[in-house]
Amino acid sequence: MTRWEVDGPTNKLLWKRLGKASHLLLKNPGLSRVLDLGGGSGWFANKVREKKPSVEVHSIDLSPEDRGDGVIHTKGDILNLPFDDEYFDGMTAHAVLHHVPDDIPRAVEEAYRVLKPGSFFVIEEPGGDNLIAKFARKFFPTEKHDPGERPLSINDMVGPIKKRFEILKVEHHFLMSYLCPHVVARVPKLLKRPARGCAKVLYRCDFFLLKYLPWTRRYCAYVLVVGRRY
Repeated sequence: MTRWEVDGPTNKLLWKRLGKASHLLLKNPGLSRVLDLGGGSGWFANKVREKKPSVEVHSIDLSPEDRGDGVIHTKGDILNLPFDDEYFDGMTAHAVLHHVPDDIPRAVEEAYRVLKPGSFFVIEEPGGDNLIAKFARKFFPTEKHDPGERPLSINDMVGPIKKRFEILKVEHHFLMSYLCPHVVARVPKLLKRPARGCAKVLYRCDFFLLKYLPWTRRYCAYVLVVGRRY
């Protein structure tokens, strides 16, 4: 099994937008209580407090990770949320739905149940059709990957969400640059600077391909979906 390694500067560049996507929850001016599905430490939802410190952040996970940063942790299953109906006015899910690939409709239904009408749901998921990511998952699995996880195609993932949420935004990220933070982390120290430059070029190429060639979007390595609860 390959050890999970990440080059910090490259990762910061590539994930700048996705890492702070939970700020989109703030489009709801009354945001006060949010839930991070399968969030581990709840870091993704907790980013909203960079902009609005008064927000109460909850995280539910089978293996909670309390970092002492004020996140309220609950040990539980995203398919059976132990919260009252319409309890939250914002929700995030970062790379969790592909851990329950056959039960995404159930997870979406539970998210719908505990969210208040008009609330936003910010979702980030790996895409199942990116050839580079598929190759890496098959031949270079890491401790971060569970045997049962299975990224789906973008349409198969977004489809169940559309049934319960108004889709406000779908952003496609990464084609060739997805693994750059992990590749750069492994090159010799003397080559890191040029390797980071190559990663930056690949990232920009991905941006333009995904923007101007719509057919490439089905092959993205990550997708950001923003929905609003009906």
